[in-house]
Amino acid sequence: MEREKAFKFNIPYLSGDKPYQTFWLILLFGFSLLFLLPPFYRGLFFEYEQEIATLWAVILAWFVYTLELGERKTKFLQLALDYAVLAFPVIYLVSLLNAANIGFAVDELVQNILYFFVYWLATRFGTDQNARRVLLHAVYLAAVGVSLAGLMTATGVINIRDGYLGGRIYSSFQYPNALASYLAAATLIGIYLWVSSNKNLRYLYNIGNFAILTVLLGTKSNGGLMVFLVVMVLYFIFQPPGRRFAIFFHLFLNLALAFVVMKRFIYHVDVTGQTGNSWLWFFIGVILAGFIEVFIQYVVLDETVIATLKKYKKILMYLGFALIGLAIIGGIVLVFTNEATREKLYSLLRIRNASERGYFYLDSLKMFAQSPLIGWGGGGWGEAYRAFQSYFYISTQVHSYYLQLFVETGILGVLTISAVIWLFFKYLVYLMRNIKDYWLSFEIVTLGAVVLNIGGHAAIDFDLSLAALTLVLFLTLGFIRSIYFTAAVKPVPEKNRKKVQFNSVPYFTLMSVVALGLLIFVGMLATGSHYEYSAYAYYQAQDMQGLKNVMENAARYNPFNASYNEKLREIYKSFGDINNAIDQGEKAVAKSKYDPYKKIELSYLYYQTGQIEKAADLTDKFISDAPFMAVVYDAAARMNMMCGLAAVRSGDLPKAREYFNKVIKVLEREEKQITRYTPETRKLQVVAPVLEVSPEVKLNVGIAYYFLKDFTKARENLLVAKEKTDLAAESLLWLTVLETRAGNLELAEKYKEELEKTVGGSELLNKIDEFLKLPLL
Repeated sequence: MEREKAFKFNIPYLSGDKPYQTFWLILLFGFSLLFLLPPFYRGLFFEYEQEIATLWAVILAWFVYTLELGERKTKFLQLALDYAVLAFPVIYLVSLLNAANIGFAVDELVQNILYFFVYWLATRFGTDQNARRVLLHAVYLAAVGVSLAGLMTATGVINIRDGYLGGRIYSSFQYPNALASYLAAATLIGIYLWVSSNKNLRYLYNIGNFAILTVLLGTKSNGGLMVFLVVMVLYFIFQPPGRRFAIFFHLFLNLALAFVVMKRFIYHVDVTGQTGNSWLWFFIGVILAGFIEVFIQYVVLDETVIATLKKYKKILMYLGFALIGLAIIGGIVLVFTNEATREKLYSLLRIRNASERGYFYLDSLKMFAQSPLIGWGGGGWGEAYRAFQSYFYISTQVHSYYLQLFVETGILGVLTISAVIWLFFKYLVYLMRNIKDYWLSFEIVTLGAVVLNIGGHAAIDFDLSLAALTLVLFLTLGFIRSIYFTAAVKPVPEKNRKKVQFNSVPYFTLMSVVALGLLIFVGMLATGSHYEYSAYAYYQAQDMQGLKNVMENAARYNPFNASYNEKLREIYKSFGDINNAIDQGEKAVAKSKYDPYKKIELSYLYYQTGQIEKAADLTDKFISDAPFMAVVYDAAARMNMMCGLAAVRSGDLPKAREYFNKVIKVLEREEKQITRYTPETRKLQVVAPVLEVSPEVKLNVGIAYYFLKDFTKARENLLVAKEKTDLAAESLLWLTVLETRAGNLELAEKYKEELEKTVGGSELLNKIDEFLKLPLL
């Protein structure tokens, strides 16, 4: 292109005098697998895939460090950024001390161990520009594959669960916003590979970039596209001169083509159902992408055209700004004068989603304030957010990586990420000011743009929970660090080096012990995950003994995972082994401290085995764990009523009074919680009806008031409960008892007759005399 020749690529490590060349090349291709494969495994979001990737990264790191020892390089960490990135797994290890869910916290620890080793490996391979190019190709080729997979699942050629929903492409990431961030990063890499290649290869890169941009638009991710556009502006500003016109036309024309193609592609998928026409549009786009490359090579890059563009550069720039300004003004006028357009814009911008995330962020700050030093442990938000939410929503992610990091690791996380960001900009600015080599300078700007794109969008979404994307972030961060190390750190002159006999044994032994420990630890977790996955086959076959065996193995290999104990609890219940079911339920609650469902199930087990006090004691925690969830009030009221009834039957009337008073306090707590809604949060709550006192709570409150001899309030609550069909029989039973006790025999007889006619009512008739014999308090 223009005056600069294309980048001359050589196979890494096979030229020069670097020792162990073949081994380095094999390890390089092994490392590239961490970028080629994970995007196709659900974006590496789930624990089992992350554990397998971590095992592979540890093995690679051990081999690489062993080769470095053979080259007499002993320093495992060299720059401040190395220590800052290592701090991520360290602070997650520390946060285990206060983990809300120990299993989630261990999973996050493993995830950050993976990120550190990927970063560390990137610093080693990143010293060779050809090796960096191989790894960038791995990212790029995987992105092209993910893009094609997205198109194929949209048209039914292949089936990826949740790969296409609501007119949006999710592909193998199964989350469109993370996919958008990934494809935007791949686009930046694709532009660098395109611009630095020879003329023939540029046709292939142009088509690849078109495919990636098409699916990027197909994600319909507002945040992803906005961040990408901002980063692209910075990319144009800071890239070395000489390629701006070519890149502008490449990006603009391919974006325009991708927009038209994706519009028609989705139209035929969703409206006409003629997926063959969708593919026809895509292949037309591929052909036109080839013509775009012809246009760029033979028109845009023509010396006469370049000279003309440079001559009128300022005029063209001002004209461009004027057109953009007119478009913005026209759009604003249209929005304010046309209601239909305004509604469409609100829908497009997903204003409601933005408001909802605002509450996520506010609630995360509440959690941070509650445990500011070491946080809530990995996964702490997902475990405990319901205790802090401003209204009832379901979101196991904060939708901001940085706020989630602060929640999980506290001030330690704030300091760590601040150090990483500061050092990244320090290294990047130094390199942009001091590197004179054209292609190296261009690569540095590209790597910086990739980091900004992924890191920028992570501020407003949970992209980095998908490890396949985070691996690209740490890869490019490691590359910038390795280039900085080569450029800025001067080697110690030979005459100044201490003359000591080199002994690699201590270093090799230490690295081997650490690697072996990690392999055993992560390997056990992966084995547990494997057993859990295999449990599904036993469940489908209704082989309960086999199911029990594999889940016991899963819990044995991973003793941190509360969900394994939860599943074992249900399995033991099905076998009638209540004692073991209680044991597993207690372990689940101990490991998962803020899950109300686990406590509700455990309380019922306690009740079944006569441990009434333990059952009642758990009910307060139901509510504090999730105060905007209606089910916790229903469960707490029911359990306290049952405990009170059991205490009356056993003759422990003081305890019965205590339990029945707790039923009434449940009602009071729910009524108080309802007042915490604001008009906005009432509108935002859509995943469940706005909290209100349910007939279930009214039924149990009515029974409690009956035993506390407040017949007026008892009657009032029971009459409300009676209106709900599935509560009618029980409500009529207690109304019959109440009116009999109150001396309203005619009314009692009427309720008794209604009870006989109600579904399930005849079975409760014999309870009337039993309850009438119980004493009131």
